[in-house]
Amino acid sequence: KIATAMNRTRVRGARARVLAARGDAGASGLLIRLMSALDEVAYPNIRTDGFVDAAEASASLGDDRSAMQYADQALELAIAKGNLARAKQIRSLIDRTGTASAR
Repeated sequence: KIATAMNRTRVRGARARVLAARGDAGASGLLIRLMSALDEVAYPNIRTDGFVDAAEASASLGDDRSAMQYADQALELAIAKGNLARAKQIRSLIDRTGTASAR
């Protein structure tokens, strides 16, 4: 079950990032499906990765508000899990994209 949830969210996240980098508006639909899939997942690491993908795609699309929200959610999950290395990566994403408030 974990592998299926992870594969589904990672594929959607990767596709959304690629489409967003190309400026393809179809990325928005993939982000909606990604968020829907994440709602069904209880595993913090999978959720963190999904929110990072969503933050990166949203930033590429110029949607700074959504990027900020997704980055904040990813950072909260990483901190709550005690995953300091992942939190550091997310803070780097925040610094790089200029989104969210680094904690």
